[in-house]
Amino acid sequence: MKNEIIDLGLLTTHKIGKSNYYVNHSLFELLSDAIK
Repeated sequence: MKNEIIDLGLLTTHKIGKSNYYVNHSLFELLSDAIK
């Protein structure tokens, strides 16, 4: 049971990290365009 909880935690953290990456990446793209 404990392992399942840890796996779930890692999975959600991974998903959040992934979406954060995409958000940050698109923000960076916007900034890069603005700087040009």
